[in-house]
Amino acid sequence: MTKRFKLPKNIHSCDGIVGSIGGADAAAAIGLWAIAGSWARKQDTGGYLDGRMLKHWRIPTGAVQVLVATGVLTPLKGESGQLTGDYQLTNWND
Repeated sequence: MTKRFKLPKNIHSCDGIVGSIGGADAAAAIGLWAIAGSWARKQDTGGYLDGRMLKHWRIPTGAVQVLVATGVLTPLKGESGQLTGDYQLTNWND
């Protein structure tokens, strides 16, 4: 069975990322969401996103911040409570 990563049909609208944030950061965030989702699906990570991939893809910080602010990405913390630089795509199994 082919694994798929589905973007919500309202991503372009006022109740989606573009409408709630707007601007270039929103467009970059949607690109990041698509790239990260595709990568996580291909790698079978369960929605885990290795922060090193953000550097590899040269993702602007603003795009990551948009996805965190809208609840699409959750920053992960290590055992000490410090942020690791890695993320979890939320609602991965929806």
